[in-house]
Amino acid sequence: MSILEKPECPHCQTSKFVVLVGTAESMGTAVGIGAGAAVGYGGAASGAAAGAALGSFVPVVGTILGGLAGGILGALTGAVTGGTLGHKVGERIDRSRKLFKCNRCSSKIYG
Repeated sequence: MSILEKPECPHCQTSKFVVLVGTAESMGTAVGIGAGAAVGYGGAASGAAAGAALGSFVPVVGTILGGLAGGILGALTGAVTGGTLGHKVGERIDRSRKLFKCNRCSSKIYG
């Protein structure tokens, strides 16, 4: 059986309802989002400074909003990047475990 092939459910006798159990994928995505947001926000100091400098053309309000926007964008960018990376790593782990579930009868299948 190749890595993309789904096994047949022993009870339903079909692979139509069989899906890969994505425990590591879910955990990897969540951890990646959290870590990426933290790192992105921490590294966003330069982005916040640049945003504040650009926003300083409008005194006080522009500086505050520019700095805030730079920090938020850094955190969002980090969260997306970390989530994507965590998802990919988790998916690889799940594929190597080869644990499937039938969505029709809830049987666990070890491929």
